[in-house]
Amino acid sequence: LQGDWSSDVCSSDLVKSNRAQIVVSSVHHFGCPTQVAVIDGKTGHQISEYWHRGHLNHLAVADLDGDGEPEVLLAGVNDAPEYKQATILVFDHRRISGATKNPKGGVYFQGMEPGTEKKVVFFPKTPASEDAEFNRVCELWVDSGRIAVSVSEGIAQSSPSLIYEFDYSFHLTNVVFSSQLIQRYHDLQADGKLPKGVLDFYAIAQELGTKVKIIKV
Repeated sequence: LQGDWSSDVCSSDLVKSNRAQIVVSSVHHFGCPTQVAVIDGKTGHQISEYWHRGHLNHLAVADLDGDGEPEVLLAGVNDAPEYKQATILVFDHRRISGATKNPKGGVYFQGMEPGTEKKVVFFPKTPASEDAEFNRVCELWVDSGRIAVSVSEGIAQSSPSLIYEFDYSFHLTNVVFSSQLIQRYHDLQADGKLPKGVLDFYAIAQELGTKVKIIKV
């Protein structure tokens, strides 16, 4: 890969196949794409690759459906004009290939097949990110039956954030506002960008939860 790239790496011993492979997510700092490469742990040869429109800076591996084979989760942002939202992609580790699809099912990278994602999750923007180009996943935790996703409401990792919690079937179990995001809502009220009155953050969180979009492929 040429240009200014950085990478995140994880490896996993695959239970049924009794071999190891490495998943590498490489993002281009000043462009839009991410390349996700699957590398054979013994030979170092590339097995497959997936190209994404936007940055996927966070990566985790877990057996989400209990079949003994791990899923690979990649999180960040889809910055295509049709989306511009924080996102998570879920893959079967044996099928990571193709490229990000547009709403019509075509791909953003010429000459590539549509991606092999099992699930694609999009997170709604809040009033705090309304004027920003997009929101983005800034942290991802997967452990003990729980998936937790911290979403920054702005293009910077340090933007005010909220946490979405799911079980391994991606049923949403909780939405939690950070103190910084709560303050941002109050600032928006003071600036006249939100209606005056008491802010019911429990109700706001419930409404945001209904706007999480999960596409099962």
